[in-house]
Amino acid sequence: MSGRSWVTRTAARLALRYAATHPETVSKVIFENPPWDMVLATKTLVLGGLPLLRELGLDDGVDELLAYEGPATAEMWEQRTGILHRLGDRRMEMYLGPASRDLVLPADSLPDEIQSRAGRFATEITKTPGFSESLLPYLERLTQPALLIKGGFDPVTSPEEIALFRSTVAGGVYQYYEGAGHFVHAERPAEYAELVTSFIVD
Repeated sequence: MSGRSWVTRTAARLALRYAATHPETVSKVIFENPPWDMVLATKTLVLGGLPLLRELGLDDGVDELLAYEGPATAEMWEQRTGILHRLGDRRMEMYLGPASRDLVLPADSLPDEIQSRAGRFATEITKTPGFSESLLPYLERLTQPALLIKGGFDPVTSPEEIALFRSTVAGGVYQYYEGAGHFVHAERPAEYAELVTSFIVD
């Protein structure tokens, strides 16, 4: 995943932790394809890229990466995300729904220097103590209404994370967009805006 994209997903980790530990300051919380558990999220990411890796004959070593069940580490992160770099210019295909393959994201027009900063930020995150922590236990501490948005072709949020959200968060609302990918807000902007507005106002 590009650095800039991972920065936005990291915000979902911060949002969960903050909402759970400071409920008096957060009235509602919205998550879009979040990676709350790095082991699960990176496994889902590799699985998302696997069809394309196989199509291109670039899947050597994938089975070993998927078999890993240890804690989240910088090495695990580098190996699992690194294998997706083999896809080169086709890597973005795994993040978008079929109808959105020609989508140009606003971040794509940012200067290289800005995008480089995002990449460095993503790298630094893996060195922090919080990186290895699964935030799934925080879900049961959410007391405010929470909205989880999931694109059908999103390769980040795992089925396990979704299931736990749906079974644990009392005020949880789960919205699934079958044809969308990782960037639901950009792929289905009108529906996304209506959903988020309705959730916030109600």
